[in-house]
Amino acid sequence: YDRSKFLNRVAKLRDEMPDIVLSTDVIVGFPGETDAEFEETISLVKQVEFENIFSFLYSARPGTMASMMPDSVPADRKTERLMELQSLQREIQLRRHVAMVGSRHPVLVEGKSRRDAAEWAGRTTSNKVVNFAGESIGVGDIVEVRITAGGPNSLRGEMIEGPSSASPAA
Repeated sequence: YDRSKFLNRVAKLRDEMPDIVLSTDVIVGFPGETDAEFEETISLVKQVEFENIFSFLYSARPGTMASMMPDSVPADRKTERLMELQSLQREIQLRRHVAMVGSRHPVLVEGKSRRDAAEWAGRTTSNKVVNFAGESIGVGDIVEVRITAGGPNSLRGEMIEGPSSASPAA
């Protein structure tokens, strides 16, 4: 991609839909990737502030053009780059999640929370995980939740309205 065209598209999308959620995939350590190119990736991530990044170390896939290229980035350097990228993304997500405290969101209940069986977990319309206490609800219900805390990976909330009429029948 051309950076400036990409940034223009992001700006247009955010102008039209200010609450749009953008995510991306990033592979670090592609054959021939220089330190300067990696720093451009970091710079872009800082500028765009993706809601989520799925990041991976490059590994050759048989039959691809890249698998025939010399893998010039040492494994330890790839790992350093991945850790730097993921650390940056955790900072961005934490900042964005904390900024959501006090806001209200419809949440689709997915099941019990992984961390506390007495709580529920669900997702907002922007695919953010929210953990919250609630009674008389079940998987598939849509409930209104006020965000009370933001962490790097998920949100905490309090249910302020039970299942909506849009919830599937049990």
